[in-house]
Amino acid sequence: MMIFLLAFISLCSGSPEADAAASVLSHGYDAGPYCANGGYCVPPSFCAPWYLDSLYDPAAPCLLAHGTPGVCCVTKKPPYTKRGLLERATNPPGSKSPIEFDAYSLNHAAFVGLNEVEWTTAFEQELTRRKVYVNKGSSAFNHFAFFKSKPKTRKMADDAMVSIAGSQDLQDQFGLTGDQAGFGLNSFSITGTLIADKCPKGGPCNALAPYRSADATCNNLENPLWGSANSAFQRILLPKYSDGVWRPKLAVTGDALPSARLVSINIVPDVDAPSELDTHNVMQWGQFVDHDITHTPLFRLTNDASNGIQCCKDDGSGPISKLVVHPECFPIEIPENDPFFQKFSQRCMNFVRSMPGPQLGCTFGYGEQMNQI
Repeated sequence: MMIFLLAFISLCSGSPEADAAASVLSHGYDAGPYCANGGYCVPPSFCAPWYLDSLYDPAAPCLLAHGTPGVCCVTKKPPYTKRGLLERATNPPGSKSPIEFDAYSLNHAAFVGLNEVEWTTAFEQELTRRKVYVNKGSSAFNHFAFFKSKPKTRKMADDAMVSIAGSQDLQDQFGLTGDQAGFGLNSFSITGTLIADKCPKGGPCNALAPYRSADATCNNLENPLWGSANSAFQRILLPKYSDGVWRPKLAVTGDALPSARLVSINIVPDVDAPSELDTHNVMQWGQFVDHDITHTPLFRLTNDASNGIQCCKDDGSGPISKLVVHPECFPIEIPENDPFFQKFSQRCMNFVRSMPGPQLGCTFGYGEQMNQI
């Protein structure tokens, strides 16, 4: 599995054609025999990006050595322009804020953000008092068991939510578009406001430390928090929040997107369909990426037990009452004719949104998801 990861990393930087050739030839074998298709004879794992092409190429099989099969890998220039892994995508046109906000307006937004987070904490205490949380033994309870979070993580998420809620307030108060609120507000720092203490700080670092840290802090001395635990995921594309800041995405018509469960049962039906291409290795690779190098924490109640948030009725027949619904609830509607859940009369699947990560740029603007590892 690590071979696949190293091959992938080597393909993510530099010139497309040169790096592709260098990647497939980094296996350590001598230069392979002649390949009729013009490729290089390499171990199959080193031709992962072009694996499907090699399956249907009669000239692909080759021998790296006696009894050691390989594949004639034809490297191809990708049909897209590459961008550095740490290089952020360009903001959409028209996203610059039309207003040059002053300290008073930014502090007012910061104050609104603080109050919003304080209200959420108080509301969660009320939910705890009413015992509105997922019950032990339920599927929702078991799901939450895979997404445990620490009090420190929730504190960092709440700090991030302050600037997110403040950005939403600026949008509402001044009629900003989604792009102007999400991207334009990145030009305004929180460091000069009453929430300056919410700006994450790294270090001090010991430049002479012989080993890298387990949580990745100070592995980059100039940017001590880059890639560290409890920081935001690195984005490939810009977010598409419905309000530009934090609310879930909507369809282009402005309507809610189709239920995730409806999409799932229509695209991946529950049938016996053996495949020589979609093997367990596909699943295992996903598990490796998802659980070994990422962990996105979910919102939970801020009580001693850190109970899971309940979004559906106990019998799953529908969403919970709006009087006690948590602001981060995002339940999944189950179709009435669902091939599995219809026999249980279940129409609602409990689902809670993930926590936001600290904004390393210390600005207002859109929220980012946190990686707890």
